[in-house]
Amino acid sequence: MKKQKTPSFVIIATLTVITIVSWVVYGVYQVFVTTPSLEISPEVAATVNPSLDTQSLDKLQKSVFFEDSEITKGIITISTPTPTVIPLTELTPSPTPEVTPEVTPEEQLTLIPTPIEITEEEL
Repeated sequence: MKKQKTPSFVIIATLTVITIVSWVVYGVYQVFVTTPSLEISPEVAATVNPSLDTQSLDKLQKSVFFEDSEITKGIITISTPTPTVIPLTELTPSPTPEVTPEVTPEEQLTLIPTPIEITEEEL
């Protein structure tokens, strides 16, 4: 029996899927293996003040606090329009003629098996 050749698009699709899966696995592996660099430029590090600003914290505590009931009073509500039904005129469907093809006995296909010689080389 002769072996059938695999179509080329099946081979290309298989290789594409293998490549994509390999790429994703390699990307995940790289995320777990590499360590991120923690280099901070000296300009940024010099501007950081390690002391705690207590004046700003005091201002936060004295800020205005709103209760939940006060917050809902200021919310603007927009009513959604109600849909109106517009009556459409009914269309009466027109009858469509059905055409059925008729096959004459001369046009009918008949399958007649034909013998084929198979040599040992083809096996």
